[in-house]
Amino acid sequence: MKLKEVQVRNFRNILDSTPVHIQPDVTCLVGKNEAGKTALLHALYRLHPARANVKFSVPDHYPAWLEKRDRLEGKDLEKFVPTRAIFELEPTDVAPFEAKFGPNVLKGTTLSLERNYEGTLSCDLNADEQTAVRNCVSGLKLLKKFSDQAKGLKTFQDLKAYAQELATRKAEDEESGKVSEGIS
Repeated sequence: MKLKEVQVRNFRNILDSTPVHIQPDVTCLVGKNEAGKTALLHALYRLHPARANVKFSVPDHYPAWLEKRDRLEGKDLEKFVPTRAIFELEPTDVAPFEAKFGPNVLKGTTLSLERNYEGTLSCDLNADEQTAVRNCVSGLKLLKKFSDQAKGLKTFQDLKAYAQELATRKAEDEESGKVSEGIS
């Protein structure tokens, strides 16, 4: 996976870096003192830090003059996303994904990561959930009647609910002394 682009907003002295495109070989940050070169690197580091105690903090990192104004306007600053990074997936990144979810699930090769001041990490990967569910269901050994029902599922939430339904049915059948065929 290669970093392709970074954008930092409302972090220390950076109000909006605009998208910073990362070159495949060398990227150099150039600017005057206090222009935000180090702040950009600190924001990027906080996206996925090596040490667990490194976090975003509104009192420490949100521009102070802007914090007061935004709080008076009723904005929830902890939900604000100061850092967004876009990565390009390489074939070695795609292969394990396809091994787990099957072929033709990924619709693109970019991954977007964001972390808000609260610490919540969001990941956006352009994937076809319905194809992933279909691929997972096709790998299960189910009786035809269960398999036919499972083929209509579109989301992993639907698949989870269906699995819970089958488990409940099996438990009820075992309590009543019936033998559940095809559910293990």
